Amino acid sequence: LQVYLNGHQLGDGLARTMTLHDTDEPLRLGWLGSFGSFYGGMDEVRIYNRALSQQEVVALYRYDKSRK
Repeated sequence: LQVYLNGHQLGDGLARTMTLHDTDEPLRLGWLGSFGSFYGGMDEVRIYNRALSQQEVVALYRYDKSRK
């Protein structure tokens, strides 16, 4: 799992704490399990069925930024 914020990949430490498991449970964004819920804002969240290259992530970020 690779996490990007504003076109920049976040450190490996965060990526290691975020894992996806094969489960019948629904995917929940903003739910931190035993830590409770995330209180804040999220927008433009995307989930792909393949890993995007860093160039693709940057291009998407620049495209979205240009539309605002």
